[in-house]
Amino acid sequence: MKKKPLNDAHWKAAAALAEPLLYLPHSEAMQVLDAQSHTISPAVRHCVVRLLKAANQQQTLFKNIESGAWTDVIQGVTRWQGQRLGHYVLESLIGVGGLSAVYLAHHKRCENKKVAIKLFLPAYAGEFAATLYRQERQALQHITHPLVVACLSSGECEDEKGHQNGFYLALEYVPEAKPLDAYARDVNRSPQRVIQVVLQVAQAMQTVHMAGIVHNDLKAGNILVNPRGEVKIIDFGIASFYQPINASNTPAYTPFIAAPEQILGEPVTPQVDVFILGATLLHALTGEPPLPQFTPSSYSPLNDEQYVRRLLCRSPLQPGLKHIIARALDIRRSHRYPSMACFARDLFAWLEASVGNET
Repeated sequence: MKKKPLNDAHWKAAAALAEPLLYLPHSEAMQVLDAQSHTISPAVRHCVVRLLKAANQQQTLFKNIESGAWTDVIQGVTRWQGQRLGHYVLESLIGVGGLSAVYLAHHKRCENKKVAIKLFLPAYAGEFAATLYRQERQALQHITHPLVVACLSSGECEDEKGHQNGFYLALEYVPEAKPLDAYARDVNRSPQRVIQVVLQVAQAMQTVHMAGIVHNDLKAGNILVNPRGEVKIIDFGIASFYQPINASNTPAYTPFIAAPEQILGEPVTPQVDVFILGATLLHALTGEPPLPQFTPSSYSPLNDEQYVRRLLCRSPLQPGLKHIIARALDIRRSHRYPSMACFARDLFAWLEASVGNET
């Protein structure tokens, strides 16, 4: 059965439910929400979960962004429904992240021509809105790959008075796609099925790296998978150029998948993406956080190393696959895979061997 799309009413109801939970630790907020789940619709609960995750990202991704009055923020975001931006008419809010919101939209001359409109609004992303917009637009301008979401157009948003009020990207829409972690659950965390997807990501990212770009955020939510197992990599909002291309890089990371270099403020190279994709793979296969909790003041790469070792030790994954993941997640860059091509080579070899063993 096809799911009904989320609408403005879902998000507004979710905003009211989420507001008193925003000041609780994320795990505690989710426990409270679970206790209330029997009283709210699945669609509204889904929106509340997205809002809580987005608020948590805002509080951890950038130190100088505050969650603010989230009810007002979400109402400000949902009001774009039905408005025009460039050649597009915004239909419905389909997602919120820590720093942007995404609408389903269509071309004003063809309702069947769907796109995803990504909004970078000052009220939502603060002073970083313009930086993130320019950064993602510039990154996508340097990438042409069928597995990377395409940027169709871009421009400025205007409020009711015609004043500049943020920016937007019109992106390729990926219908019927799920984040990698949801796809992994659907296939019962089959190592073969999950690695078929991650292998596509690794191969595509090798091309991205050759363009001088590091994604910096290859988490499960930024790897979309359709029912046929085909991949689309999205969200280059915190991408960086490791070869100078006149870009200003925003130092940012997502906790629980970040490479030590990101957290410690060291130079970013393609090996950051290798580490992050290894962490995302481990999460998809086990369903557990791939790295331990930390605070900036208490962070130690050795804690990551010990945590990964214990997680792999108790995991039922095959030894050869554990070795590949451990190498991708090595805290020492000199011991980690030097490139996505090398990571992909070992994933492909393991996949070939596992298929051969089954037959």
